[in-house]
Amino acid sequence: MAESLKSPTQLTIESWIQKQLRLIKLDYDEELERNQELRSKHSLKQLEKSGHAVRKLMVTNQRTAFAKKVIQFSVRPEKRDFVNLINSGMSHGDIVGVTTQEQTSALCTGVVLQVKRLTCEIAFNTDTTMFEEENDKFFNLIQLTNDITYRRIKYALENLYERSLRNYLVSLLFGNNPLLDPLTVLPPYTNDLPYPLAGQSNIIWFNTNLNYSQKNAIEFALYQRHIAVIHGPPGTGKTTTLTELILQMITRGLRVLVCAPSNVAVDNIFKQLIHSSQKNICARYRLKRSFNFVRMGHPARMDSEIQPYSLDSIVMNEGADVLGDLKNEINQIKLETKQNRYTRGQIRERMKEFDQMEEKVSKQKLREAHVIMSTCNGAVMNGQLRYLYDDLNTFSFDVVIIDECAQALEASTWIPLSYAKKCVLGGDHKQLPATICSQEAEKQGLGISLIERVVDQFRDCPDKVVRMLTVQYRMNGLIMNWPSSFFYENRLEADDCVVDRRLKLKNLDEPLPVIRLIDTVGCSMYELESDQQSLSKGNIYEVKLVCIVIKDLLDNGLSPADIGVISPYRLQTSLIEAGCRRMYPESITDQLEINSVDAFQGREKEVIILSLVRSNDEGTIGFLIEERRLNVAITRSRSHLVVVCDSGTVTRNSTALEKFIDYCYEYGKAESASDYQELMDQIEMDHIPQVVSSNSQQAVGIQSNKNKDLKKNPKSNRKQDNNNKNKKKQNNSKRDVHTKSNISINKDKQSLNNDQDEQLFKQLEEFTKNSLINELRFPETLNSGQRFRLYERCEKLNLLHETKILDANTDPPRKQVIVRRPL
Repeated sequence: MAESLKSPTQLTIESWIQKQLRLIKLDYDEELERNQELRSKHSLKQLEKSGHAVRKLMVTNQRTAFAKKVIQFSVRPEKRDFVNLINSGMSHGDIVGVTTQEQTSALCTGVVLQVKRLTCEIAFNTDTTMFEEENDKFFNLIQLTNDITYRRIKYALENLYERSLRNYLVSLLFGNNPLLDPLTVLPPYTNDLPYPLAGQSNIIWFNTNLNYSQKNAIEFALYQRHIAVIHGPPGTGKTTTLTELILQMITRGLRVLVCAPSNVAVDNIFKQLIHSSQKNICARYRLKRSFNFVRMGHPARMDSEIQPYSLDSIVMNEGADVLGDLKNEINQIKLETKQNRYTRGQIRERMKEFDQMEEKVSKQKLREAHVIMSTCNGAVMNGQLRYLYDDLNTFSFDVVIIDECAQALEASTWIPLSYAKKCVLGGDHKQLPATICSQEAEKQGLGISLIERVVDQFRDCPDKVVRMLTVQYRMNGLIMNWPSSFFYENRLEADDCVVDRRLKLKNLDEPLPVIRLIDTVGCSMYELESDQQSLSKGNIYEVKLVCIVIKDLLDNGLSPADIGVISPYRLQTSLIEAGCRRMYPESITDQLEINSVDAFQGREKEVIILSLVRSNDEGTIGFLIEERRLNVAITRSRSHLVVVCDSGTVTRNSTALEKFIDYCYEYGKAESASDYQELMDQIEMDHIPQVVSSNSQQAVGIQSNKNKDLKKNPKSNRKQDNNNKNKKKQNNSKRDVHTKSNISINKDKQSLNNDQDEQLFKQLEEFTKNSLINELRFPETLNSGQRFRLYERCEKLNLLHETKILDANTDPPRKQVIVRRPL
């Protein structure tokens, strides 16, 4: 549990800065140590299974973009049924290292430009001839830790105290200055705007579709002198609100810096700003000029739609002739002239001219910009903002807006806020916070965001600082009601367009229930066992249930693009992804979106299927205890929410989960997982060895323990299950008797299976010794358990394996295991 929030009188700027410097160093050291330990103690194969690397990719394309060399890497053909790079852990903007063979030391580093299912693109600043010279080799990508973010935050914090001496806002947010009364009159719209805007002080709304709470928040933020918080719960249109606020500010002559913790969040508001300014101002008022929006940062980390607005692109386009001529001249000298002291001097002279011209154009474009956008870390003074350095000694942005502020470390928000006269914080501190590596740093308060601290700082007078958006446009009222009650003091209301939103499929007479709960309580559908070092969890039984739900939806006419599958654990998403790829063609699976709760924040789907994974006798739920994770998961769905869980486990140590599951029972359709046992038994998990490590494979291929006496009311099972778990000794005794009985009954059968397995393993060993044979085919009479154990042994022997369907029309389908040597 993080430290309680301190009141303003308890905070001094100096002590807060020193504490934050210590905590960010603690967190950075932890991240560095974890990364180094992973790379030193684990093989590339292990790193790949834990989501920290991708192995044996081919180079399939090379191009140049933004003066960077871009290399496309692709999955090998024989792995394409099992690998999805989207779920690999790599994402747009990450820094990765490239290695060859089984090395873990990076030969070069690059930035992830794009990730698709079977390909990814990496942008490099360094020499990439190695990819041309060794184009027949395989390459590995490893996620790396860099110290850029740490150094930028450290730099901002070390300079924060000096800026606080002449910045009213900084002292206000530490309780050393009073909150001043709002403005009585707004600055007028600039005179270069057409009638009726020019010279008018009263607000004229550009977006005429705003609701009353959005207008109230915008008006409030405009009139505030120094600080405003716009609290935007899920689906309430926070980005739309901030977009209108920005346009209202820049049309009144204010200079605005907009930041967010991630590139995705920055690009999201940037796109809305472009669209709204063109539609609601330029087109409506026939404005002849457009607004100057500049996006700072590495173009490779930006959405392709935003890249033309990047400072690099603008500078190259504006100074194309001069800069292009200088660059060509430099390259020509390098190519045609033998290197000596004289030619090196020529090159230095031309490079100096190039840098001076680039700085001149950059400074001009930043000064002309109405809005500058960047990540919080990208707004550092010694970054691209250095081109304004001459101004920044006496210059501050009129307004700095931090979007998704709850997802940012407070320390990182002070990078842009250190030169703000006024700030607007947008976000929702009831959703997921920033990710922190160090538990100790989190315990001491590193995870407390600025928006959370400000809300607490002014808790006695919230109306003076905070406005909450209350009308949501995403969810059916039944989905909204529980999070509204638990997280938002019952203040949310569903707009008329969504309040009764129901999903009607073309093959069904009645619409689907808004909430559906499939409860595995009492069904012995336990999570996979894993070693203590493994943080990720999986549950094969819930994978099968999710696949059944997806099949039912698709069979009844729902588009796969409308389905989102969420789980708190990356391993579970990988298992579900692999299961779906076994059941459906690529045209369907590519449209299904299967990801972690964290990755789904800010997204929405018509249907959300939530797999909570945890099912054990101890009631251990791991980071499901984080209530905000549940809030995010529930509120992604528009009209149909399916929850798959063991209520007996997940409700034992979480008040939030207990109340939510009770809500599902009261207002949703509740079913027992035992109702789906026959369908589950028809789903084979032969693909699992490709996805999970060997210590987790024991649950695969084993039939679930059927309990014929299960009550059909899963809620009764849940109560009985919790009663049994609270009587641990009795429960263990019964389980021991049951286990002994099973052993006695199945003893002869197990002995036979062992003998058959030994014969299969013997064939594999003989195959490895005979180099003249490249392929080994096993009889189609093998059952799913035997196929699984063959796959497991193949993994240990480093052999390739696949299951070929000989006849899909038989029941069950005829299958054959084929084993090959690695390429």
